[in-house]
Amino acid sequence: MNAPLANTHSVVFAVEPFSVVYPEMQNLLHLHYDEIAPHQDIFKFNPDVDAYLRMDKAGTLCIVTARAQGLLIGYIVMMINRHLHYKDTFVATDDVHFIHPLYRKGSLGLRLIAAAEKEMVLRKVKVMILRTKVAHNHGVLFERMGYAPLDIVYSKAL
Repeated sequence: MNAPLANTHSVVFAVEPFSVVYPEMQNLLHLHYDEIAPHQDIFKFNPDVDAYLRMDKAGTLCIVTARAQGLLIGYIVMMINRHLHYKDTFVATDDVHFIHPLYRKGSLGLRLIAAAEKEMVLRKVKVMILRTKVAHNHGVLFERMGYAPLDIVYSKAL
C-alpha cells in the first residue's frame, strides 16, 4: 500500500457488489491470508469466485467496504441466509473481515462493523454472527459492541 495514511475519521463505508470490488480486494485478501489463514500447507489461496458471484447475484452476500481517500483499506463480507433450524429468521455470518494493518487504529473496526450492522438491519437480518481466530482474537472488540460468545469451534488437519 503506497498511499499515505489518511485520517481514519474520513473513511467512507459502502456496500459494494462482489464483481466490482473483488479485483481491487486482491492485495488485501493476500495480506489477510498471509496473516491469519490456518493450515497454509493445506489451504492454498484460491477463492471460489464463481460461488461468490452466485451468492452476490442471489442477494446472500454483502460486502461492506472501508475506503480512505478512495483507497480500499478494509472490508467485511457477510453471508446472509435463513437459519436452517429457525427458517423464519435471517442470520448473517461473517465470511471474512479485515482492515489493512496501517489503518488499525482508533475506532475504525467498530465503525466498519456498525456499518455492516446497519446494512443487515435493512436486509431484515435478526442475528449477526462474527467469528474470530484464536491467534488473532477480536472478541474484546465484539463484546464492546454488544456481541456475546456463542460457539467454540475446533479444527483438525487430516
